Amino acid sequence: FDIAMKEWQWSSHNPIKQITRPKHGKHRTRRPTQEELTTLHNECSQSGNDSIWRMIELAVETGMRQGELLGLTKDSVNLNEHFAHLSETKNGESRHVPLSRRACALIAAEIKETQSGQRLFSRWSSGDGFRSTYKRICKRVDISDLRFHDFRHEAASRFFEMGLNQFQVAAITGHKSLQSLHRYTHIRTKHLLDLIS
Repeated sequence: FDIAMKEWQWSSHNPIKQITRPKHGKHRTRRPTQEELTTLHNECSQSGNDSIWRMIELAVETGMRQGELLGLTKDSVNLNEHFAHLSETKNGESRHVPLSRRACALIAAEIKETQSGQRLFSRWSSGDGFRSTYKRICKRVDISDLRFHDFRHEAASRFFEMGLNQFQVAAITGHKSLQSLHRYTHIRTKHLLDLIS
């Protein structure tokens, strides 16, 4: 509307300026419990969905988004240097994600399982396909309201609990603003008690 008004003279005013933006809803604070993680691990192992479990663990270890994990290729990971290079991310900027020893082991296991092609998690051709498999697993084990994206929240919270500062965590997760990173961080009360006791 602003362009139409200023550049093309199609309108004399911008009606959108009169609309009040709705307030943001409550941010999710959901973190998986250790019991839920164990249940998911057992179910994935028993049902032959090891790749799903590796995706879950990698999300917790690295803070990567579902799409970033699904887009991982053999060429985008460097297990010797312990990092994954993400050329395409949600915020439009590439980044290097440091990989823990556990993350490297998970990626190595997935590379071993990958039959052909470059993509590590090539079993799913789209995010929708992956989400449906994940939702079915959660339903089978009666875990409700645990979105895959909640594992990214879990990762950010764990990084802070490890003692990393906000700039270090933002460099790993790719958050551009500290405000958006704050929405992803939900440090457990017990951990805070341990720090102040």
